[in-house]
Amino acid sequence: MVKKCLKCLDRNGYCSIAIPALGTGKLFYSYIHVARTMLKAVEEYGKAFPETGIKRVLFVLHPSEQECIKVNEITI
Repeated sequence: MVKKCLKCLDRNGYCSIAIPALGTGKLFYSYIHVARTMLKAVEEYGKAFPETGIKRVLFVLHPSEQECIKVNEITI
């Protein structure tokens, strides 16, 4: 899902996006697993499409997930 969002972002000429940590609420997925998976998807997209215009991807987590709330910037 993350890669599809990034592809759509690129196709429409946008350079940033904020993505919620989907599945960590009512579906009870581990927020740490979801965050790692999402970060990996962004890194893989950047490697696959080095010409991307995307400059910033923000991951939105619920305030109760204090262990995982850190600002991480990667270059894609």
